[in-house]
Amino acid sequence: MVLDLKLPERSGFDLLDQIKQDARFASTPVIVYTGKELTQRETTRLRKLADTIVVYPMADAAAVD
Repeated sequence: MVLDLKLPERSGFDLLDQIKQDARFASTPVIVYTGKELTQRETTRLRKLADTIVVYPMADAAAVD
């Protein structure tokens, strides 16, 4: 599953939490793809929940594992 953190109606962080708490999707790999500038706290939170974090534009940032 690919998830962008910038969603029009809700927080991508909240959606990711919900996905991981749902037994039907808890083991589904999640790639977070975002243009949001992440704080250290957000990066730490994502590392616990997402399988891969990709920050775009890639010219300005790199994938965070």
